[in-house]
Amino acid sequence: MSGSLDLYAIFLAIIVTALFVAWFWHVLREMRFYLAGIWRYLDGRAVRQRTALLAEAQSGSPSALRRAAQVVTLSALAALLALLFIRKFELM
Repeated sequence: MSGSLDLYAIFLAIIVTALFVAWFWHVLREMRFYLAGIWRYLDGRAVRQRTALLAEAQSGSPSALRRAAQVVTLSALAALLALLFIRKFELM
């Protein structure tokens, strides 16, 4: 009897193989989908930059007062972060 084929084992091997193939197919399809999305995003980046530059050119550059406010705000944020860092690690 040991020389005969075990149909249950063959059937089980076929099903397991089919499941592995289906899983790998699914994974590859999803990777392709997400990579295509990343590619579309990177491809459209130049268009978005061009649109932003065109909008800035049409509306004019920001005023000196606005730029000064941005510099003061960012400087205050950097000083606050430095103070928090110094207090956290007790450097003073």
